[in-house]
Amino acid sequence: MLQLAIGFVFMFLLVAATPGLASPFEQLDYLTEEYPPLNYTENGKLTGLSVVLLHKVWQELKVKPQKVRVLPWARAYRNLEQQDNVVLFAIAQTKRRKDKFQWACPIETTETNALIALKSSRIKINNFDELARYAIGTVRFDIAEQLLMEQLSSTINIVSNVTMKPNLELMSKGRIQMIAYDQQAANNMIIQWGGDLNDYETVFVFPTAFTCFAFSQQVDPKLVAQFQQVLTRIVGTEEYRQLMKQFYSKAEAN
Repeated sequence: MLQLAIGFVFMFLLVAATPGLASPFEQLDYLTEEYPPLNYTENGKLTGLSVVLLHKVWQELKVKPQKVRVLPWARAYRNLEQQDNVVLFAIAQTKRRKDKFQWACPIETTETNALIALKSSRIKINNFDELARYAIGTVRFDIAEQLLMEQLSSTINIVSNVTMKPNLELMSKGRIQMIAYDQQAANNMIIQWGGDLNDYETVFVFPTAFTCFAFSQQVDPKLVAQFQQVLTRIVGTEEYRQLMKQFYSKAEAN
């Protein structure tokens, strides 16, 4: 009887000493890119609307803050396609992408993707059919590139780069005539590059798309559903509307 009691005490101490199991959300690889005002680095700290939303979702799910890796978009997107534990944000949900990943939406719905040109080029675009005569710079796997590919019968005139900087350089040299990108993000990139916003103009606007958190297909759908439930609740609050105002007004001020 004494040996049995000792055994129970030993088992109790062993269980008590065992650290709690990590949340399944802590086993995921969170990836993003520099894309203000949704996700960007400021004073060495990652911030933006999508980053703040992610932290709020973690908080409600009682998940410890996780590391978020900032990668070039093409590499981050490739990881989402090829690895089984990735969460990528903020990413637009398109027809081509919808069945490839699992989704938690929306982060926001105000993203405006557009074709941007130098004013001096005097380009006027009324519909997609007129794009065949121009060379258009894109960021590889970016939503604007995806929208172009869905609309154009040929992608021969698309010049795909891994970041916006080469596109701006190519347009300044006359190698491409337009850039396809989110309007606000493009303005931020032009300023960072040292350009003058007064030299550029929007010549065509794409249909609006949801921006979301995308999960690898192999992630447990129950986790995605939990994430979606919390995100939906947060997006419906006044706090979310204030966050939208905060980050977009800040971006416009910059």
